[in-house]
Amino acid sequence: SVVMAFSLPHVIVLINCLVFVVGIDVRVLNDTDFLFTRDDTITAKDLAKRLDDGKAMRFIGDLTIGERQPSETVFTRTIQVSNPTPEVYRTAISVSVDNGIIHYMSVLNEPGSYAVACDEPYSLGGSRTGFNVRVTPRSETVLTLIIAAH
Repeated sequence: SVVMAFSLPHVIVLINCLVFVVGIDVRVLNDTDFLFTRDDTITAKDLAKRLDDGKAMRFIGDLTIGERQPSETVFTRTIQVSNPTPEVYRTAISVSVDNGIIHYMSVLNEPGSYAVACDEPYSLGGSRTGFNVRVTPRSETVLTLIIAAH
């Protein structure tokens, strides 16, 4: 689920392969906390297939930090970020888990998306973390977030 501190006029939620796609204007992302719950979990088999399917399509702006662990719970969500402005837009995105300590985070561009994600200092080791993202002008970006916690 998505917890927002404001009313968002346009949020689109699509169910596709058990993944929620949430469309959000990049200019309002600072007020958004993506809370990962049991509804966002993915099996190791489904995650491996998902990562293998896109392996050849990785973009230099993707972000992966931390190490996978055998006794982890893996969460995933796909978000669509739009930047209607004529300039590159930068913002911070906050993510958290309802139970556990985050030890791994991956932010992956879907094919045709060109956002650049960067981690923040001390990103891992708590139930809440975040990353910075830069989105190209007048574009729609689709990012897959993968969070692992123990």
